[in-house]
Order: sequence, then C-alpha cells, then structure tokens
Amino acid sequence: MLKSPAFSAAIVAGGVVIACNILYVFGLYFVMTSPKYNIYSRVTIISMAVVCVLNVIVLALLIILRKYYERRALNSIIVPLQQIEAHIEKLVEGEYDLPIRHISNDEIGDLFQAVEDVRIKLKDYHAQELKNVALKRVHISGLMHDIATPVTRINGFASLVADGIVTDVEEIKRFASMVLQSTEDINIMLKSIAAAEQYNKTETATKRQPVDLGEVLEKYIFDLSLELSLQDVSISFDNCCKNAAVCSVDIKHCKRVLHNLINNSIKYKKPDERCKILIKLEDYPDGRILCSVSDNGIGVEPGTEEMLFEMFYRGDGARRNINEGNGLGLFLCKQILLANDAEISAENKDNGLTINILFHRSDEIPVRWYK
Repeated sequence: MLKSPAFSAAIVAGGVVIACNILYVFGLYFVMTSPKYNIYSRVTIISMAVVCVLNVIVLALLIILRKYYERRALNSIIVPLQQIEAHIEKLVEGEYDLPIRHISNDEIGDLFQAVEDVRIKLKDYHAQELKNVALKRVHISGLMHDIATPVTRINGFASLVADGIVTDVEEIKRFASMVLQSTEDINIMLKSIAAAEQYNKTETATKRQPVDLGEVLEKYIFDLSLELSLQDVSISFDNCCKNAAVCSVDIKHCKRVLHNLINNSIKYKKPDERCKILIKLEDYPDGRILCSVSDNGIGVEPGTEEMLFEMFYRGDGARRNINEGNGLGLFLCKQILLANDAEISAENKDNGLTINILFHRSDEIPVRWYK
C-alpha cells in the first residue's frame, strides 16, 4: 500500500493523543487519591476529563481521515495502475484499437498519456507491417509470374529437343540461344532480389556535407552530356535559384539518384523520338530547394505516381520486358533521399514524367567537393 504524508501525520498525531490520554488518566488518579482533594481538584478533574473526551474525538477523526486517504489513494493510484497494467497486457496480446483515457493533470495522467502514445505508435507500426506483408505478397506473386514465363520457354525448348521433334543442328542452336536468354532473364530477377536484400544490410548517406547543388548539377551534366549525345539523348540544366542552393547531402549517393533518374528517362523514352531531359533547380515557396528531372517519355499511368517508389514495383509496360528493370531503382532513390532529409515525388504530365526532389536549404558555407 502506497503511503502519503497524511498517513504518517495521522499516525504521529494519533500516538500523541494516546500518550496524552494516558498521562491524563494517571493525573486523574493522583488527583482523586490526593489527601488535599478539594473543590479545586474537582474542577481540575472535570477539565482533564473534557480534554480526554476531546482527545478521543480527535483520535477518531484522525482514524477516519486516514481511512479516507487510504480510499482516495486506492481510487487515484492503485486503480489507475491496475488499468494501465490491464491495457499493457492487451497491447502485448496485439490489441491496439482500444484507447486508454484518464482525465487528470498529475503524474498518473502523464503515465496514461505515455501508454496511449505507445499504443498509437504500435498500431501504426502494426498497420505498416500488414501493408508491407501484403505488398511483399504482391511482389512475390509478380516475380513468380515473371519467372514462370522463361521457365516455361526453357521446358518447351528442352522437350522439343529431348523428344526428337527438333533434330536440325541450326534449329537446336537457335533453341539453345533462346534457353540462354531465358536463363539470363531469370538471373536478372534473382539479382534484383539479392540487391534488395543487400540494401537492407547497408547504410546510405553517411557522409553529408554542405555543397552548392547548382555547381554539383552543372558539373555532373557537363561530364555526362557527351556520353548522352552519343545515345541520341539531349540533356540540359536550368538554375533558377536566386541565391546559392546550398544543401547538406551525400554527393556520392545523390549522383547515384540522378544517374538512376536519367537512365529511367532514357529507358522509357517514346519510340522513334529523341529523348530530351531537363534538370531544373528553383526556389520552393517554403524556403526549400526544388530539383526537378523532366523528360518527354511515355510517362506512367495516372494514379500510379506514388507506387513508383515501392520496392519491386514495375508498371505494366516494364513488366512486359524483364530487362527493362527490376523495380528497385526508384525505391533505392527514395531511401537515399530520405537519408539526406529530402523528399521525392512523381508528376505525370501529358508530355512525359517529372520527378521532383525537395532539399532543405543549409546556412553552412559550401565545401569544395571536387579537385
């Protein structure tokens, strides 16, 4: 049983009252047995008797007060703690939907609020886990579907040769070439799974430093422009920022993001049309810096922009050609940018796709990042 200071005070006061009553009783005895017992002694006896009665009343009030505080402590401390214990047991059992409420501004109320905050976080985490499990099932189903196609081709080619239906050497070579291509398709999908597993074991963006994004992009695009021109790809850069676009980022990983985005623009360009890529840097209204990568490609289906950044997600067009990607590129881009305190989103337009990246502006002095 928890004890408050009132309990201790009641016990001490009760002890004092009992001691006084004992002294009064002894005093009455000596007065009444005294040879000098007189009228004044009677007054003394009556006064002492009244004091004894008052002490008994005070003692009774102290006992009642102690019982009151015990009951109050039971209702304000013990019962709420029992409620918290029962609620924590439900959380351990996986019941996250039942809220816990306690209207008070004391420490008990703070404890209830802390448990409620934990419940909300556990509920959100559980919901995210369920979503991830469902997403993994979809991904596994898609991979099984993708793998089934080359496996079926391999089985069919092998059966034709084994059954003696195909005997011509040239035909057998052609089928062998198809089998090799199918096995390569399977290897690509297995590598994508291995890449995802490897990503979970590595850290990203551990060497952030303040740099001028304008300088980084300008040099990166200049170094890349000659290579892209040989692939019939034009790339341009437009820096619309009024001041230096200084951000604290990991340059190595951010270049990896840009490389991935540019490759996607090239990979999903329109047939028989030159790929055009525009990288633009501008001030965002809330003070951040917006970096956009736009192309004139085939874009994506409306409503699937957010899904582009999910692990293993590939649009219908990409799924028809296994070599077009493994569904990890944009997912890794998002994880890298999150580690750099940046946000990424996609915007589908009539004439292509635009990837928007929001960086937080830094007040630090940019470092020299290249020799």
